[in-house]
Amino acid sequence: MRFFVAIWLALHTIGSVNAVDYNKVARPLAKEPAYKSKNPGYALLLFGPEAKLVVWAVLDGETLHIDRNGNGDLTDDGEGFATEADCKKIEIADPDGKTRYVIDQVQTDNTLYSASARRDRAAKGLPHEMIIDVTVKGSTDYKQYCYLQQLREDPKKAMLAHFHGPLTVGINTINWKVPDTTALRRGDKPTNLRVVIGTMSERHGCWVVVTTCVGGGCLFPDAVRPVAEVEFPPADPKAQPIKKRYLLDKFC
Repeated sequence: MRFFVAIWLALHTIGSVNAVDYNKVARPLAKEPAYKSKNPGYALLLFGPEAKLVVWAVLDGETLHIDRNGNGDLTDDGEGFATEADCKKIEIADPDGKTRYVIDQVQTDNTLYSASARRDRAAKGLPHEMIIDVTVKGSTDYKQYCYLQQLREDPKKAMLAHFHGPLTVGINTINWKVPDTTALRRGDKPTNLRVVIGTMSERHGCWVVVTTCVGGGCLFPDAVRPVAEVEFPPADPKAQPIKKRYLLDKFC
């Protein structure tokens, strides 16, 4: 049998409902430092509902460059960090003059993997990865994080991470695919339906989600919870489908 699942959440105070055309996002890169490594990896960070603030992140060996003022010049003071551990509590101002973004933490292969694992990945030609934790400070404060699967050598092909963008709610995927285990089941071992809230685009490598809990404690107000609407096929083909709503009130 097939089931139709719709998942939604009202977060009008956080994200805009209008989508952004990422194909039209400008990628200004006016000036770069003299890199130490042969193949620095690029990522493009977008901020704001309309992605008006564009910030480059470049990994050069262990050195990390963040174009925190968004002018495309990576040689400005305060934009180079000897290690990613130094890139903490980096504040970025939105052009709207009201919203601020704080990069709480950046992790790449240098901290995500052991030395032996990094050597194995390099031998296999696997690209560097990056995870960034950001706090959005504005009319509503909340946290997000992104997972960039590839830091690319060509800035024109760099993956995107859009913070404080239009939010949607969807089933949690692995490499953009819905796991087979997500099939709805009844009985003693029912399905755990896992969802994420964020700004996602497979084509552009954008996967930025809202951080829902820290240390087991939910970060949302009590009245804010996702709801899944499930449409079950009736036993009688001529009958109307059965529709039920389930509150998704567990966080992990």
